Amino acid sequence: MPAPAFASIERRMATALMSAFGNIVLTDGVVAFGAVLDNDVETLGEFGLTDERRSRITVLRDDAARFTGGAALNADPATYSVDEIMALPVSSWKLDRKISDDGHVVAWWLK
Repeated sequence: MPAPAFASIERRMATALMSAFGNIVLTDGVVAFGAVLDNDVETLGEFGLTDERRSRITVLRDDAARFTGGAALNADPATYSVDEIMALPVSSWKLDRKISDDGHVVAWWLK
């Protein structure tokens, strides 16, 4: 188990990195949160690289506490204008499944 001081450093680093690299603000209908959205990510399956390209989000674990498979996420209308939302290639997603959780940052596949 990491020392309390190191755990605090890890938490602050994860928050700082999400602030620096976050490229979209999403909402689950309850709260808005920053995320890193990666589009057209090629998946690596049991038999190697598949030809499927998917979207993936990475968020702070605290922001993902309410996430469940199938939940809807949308570009936050309080952050973006209608024109900005309309200009996005996709502005709403459904959570598919969790990819990873390192205790500070969580990644999910999107549909």
